[in-house]
Amino acid sequence: MEKKIYDLLRQQVDTDLVLDDIAEMFYSAITAEKHLYPGLLDNLMKYKSFSHMIDAFKETNVDEEVIVLTEVLDLIEQELDHVFDEGEDHVKELLTEGPLAEAVREDFYKHNVLMVQKTLHPDQIEQMYVDAFRKYDRLKAELQKRILQLSPTKAYYRGEQVWLETRRRENILMDDAEMVDAFKQDVDFELISNVLAVNYYRAIQFGRHYVAESMEDDMYDEEEAEEDEGVDMDEMAFLRSEREPEILVEDGDMRERSFEYVCELYDEYTGRRVYPAEGEDMDAYWVIYEDQFYDLVVAMLEQAMEQTLERLAAEAPDRLENFAFQYDISKEQMKDPLVYFKATTEFGYYFNRLLSKIIGDFGNEKSDVIFEKGRKIQEELEANDPVTEIEDENT
Repeated sequence: MEKKIYDLLRQQVDTDLVLDDIAEMFYSAITAEKHLYPGLLDNLMKYKSFSHMIDAFKETNVDEEVIVLTEVLDLIEQELDHVFDEGEDHVKELLTEGPLAEAVREDFYKHNVLMVQKTLHPDQIEQMYVDAFRKYDRLKAELQKRILQLSPTKAYYRGEQVWLETRRRENILMDDAEMVDAFKQDVDFELISNVLAVNYYRAIQFGRHYVAESMEDDMYDEEEAEEDEGVDMDEMAFLRSEREPEILVEDGDMRERSFEYVCELYDEYTGRRVYPAEGEDMDAYWVIYEDQFYDLVVAMLEQAMEQTLERLAAEAPDRLENFAFQYDISKEQMKDPLVYFKATTEFGYYFNRLLSKIIGDFGNEKSDVIFEKGRKIQEELEANDPVTEIEDENT
């Protein structure tokens, strides 16, 4: 029975198919990341194998492309885990509930294993036939070693061929990468940068500084805290940062604050409170500036996507409909940008990565540089038309 179970486990894993799936996944991930890191594919050429790539990562982790490639390797490991776990679960189901369940029960009796319940539990199967499952784990380890010896470049092009075959077989007229390219034509990165800068200027120039009253009440005096050996100040700081304040009080102008980098403003409260709509399962919360900048960027990317969808509907309606069909996007939803951001895979992944990168890059800018840039834009707006201002999150 042990050999029969191992044969069943081994049959769940088609090695060539697994390699094809991982290659296609690697190709898709790199294709998605290439939109933000154009030199990523060229960087892959440096590595003879995935194992070589891992060794290189141990030496440095500061390069953004290295971090991206590390994430891709994590995806490969997750895919391998998924394939083997799925195969194991399927076999256990066959042995506990399927046609082989009775034969397994008889084998349990043959080995003098007493059964109380009528249905076997999956864990009992693994405990009884431990050698079969250990061999299955070794099969996974051997395949993982084989994958690590693959050339990343060859894996990329193997994945490309798998995808092209899938595209031909399923008659795909437009894929996610092509949607990203179409979308990028309508994204005005300079305008996004200007909008963020002028809103940063306004936050500093006209904003008020707020503190959470409920937090202040619980704060220890530093000298008292040093005398109190039972107080873990790191833990206290963490708890305070995690707590959602009920009351904010004004504590002077934002101009009195000093920031070296833009991201230092991110955790400051805007003074605006959001209340849940009726029936929503959420609590009211105070908006911080990171939320405000985030919403601004989302709104501008949404606007750009609206332009993309309008252009595709006019110039290539068949391709747009084909793309929407792949993700079960109805005709009524085809003009809604948010549907594409949420429902798609590679395109949705690109959108979220782009959003994070814009917010991250903006946060890493020097505060005085962005403040001055925003001030000049504000002055130009007022000089050209005192009524016209860049649209903010409240309009």
